Amino acid sequence: MTDDITDAARRQQDPRASTASTTGDGGRLLASAVSINAVFSVASGVVLIAGAPMLSGPIGADGWLLATVGVGLVGFGALLVWLLAAPRRLAVGARFVLVADVAWVLGAVVLLAGFPGLLAPAGRVGLGAVSAVVTAIAPCQAVGLRRRGHGPMTASSPVHLRVERTVAAPVERVWEAISDAGDYGRFAPGIAHTAIVEGEREGMVRVCHDDHGSEWAETCTLWEEGHRYRMSVDVSSYPAHYRLLLHEFAQSWTLEPVPGGTRTQLAFDGAVKLGVLGRGAVRMLGRRGRLEAILDNYERELTAPTQTG
Repeated sequence: MTDDITDAARRQQDPRASTASTTGDGGRLLASAVSINAVFSVASGVVLIAGAPMLSGPIGADGWLLATVGVGLVGFGALLVWLLAAPRRLAVGARFVLVADVAWVLGAVVLLAGFPGLLAPAGRVGLGAVSAVVTAIAPCQAVGLRRRGHGPMTASSPVHLRVERTVAAPVERVWEAISDAGDYGRFAPGIAHTAIVEGEREGMVRVCHDDHGSEWAETCTLWEEGHRYRMSVDVSSYPAHYRLLLHEFAQSWTLEPVPGGTRTQLAFDGAVKLGVLGRGAVRMLGRRGRLEAILDNYERELTAPTQTG
């Protein structure tokens, strides 16, 4: 398994060379609109399924019908997430999504205008509100479809997570600690073990194992001695839930000598799939407290009093 990951890591491209792949404005707009559509559809469906017995009276429709519509909305939302996970699927499926949204709005208009007594007043208001949201989302999807020809259809959006602080230790000592890429697992919550399996400095390959038994490869794509280095993830070797979210991902360390110690910055940069849904999920997984904990662990070791005797 490790050999396979190492081979894949050798083929890893430097993220600097792949920035052009994330410049498709239409793709990002389309992905964001479809991801909002997915969240709204699933949320509406869950409300209808869970609240069918209570909502049937105020809405003026049988509970089984509301639950059936709810199941359909949840299924539609799941389909949208499936489309978002692959740009080529999204490029083709987005037309179906747009047609489905237009059909929903037209159906709601016919129902409300042609059969005003079919639903109770609360039901008409609810249907009108849902249709208004769909009406707002649909043009964004249409514009995204039209614009996608102006850039690569990656549907990926850039994400940047970073923390920094001044560590009360000389830059040489801090560099010695953080540049030991194989020792990273000792300091990172959720990482059980890391090991260098090939090379050193730029081109070095590291394999990471998390607390759940998953493993993946990272390749050093930048090394500036005493200043900074970057480990780029072979996303194809990531656990499935991360592959669903991430198009590319990299960790960078940057050090600068300052009065009183070393300014130490930890950054995670990449591109995410699933539009705003993906960006929200990645920011939740990479919450600031989790990144600060990594710096806490390094700082604790670097500033611990030296024991003698």
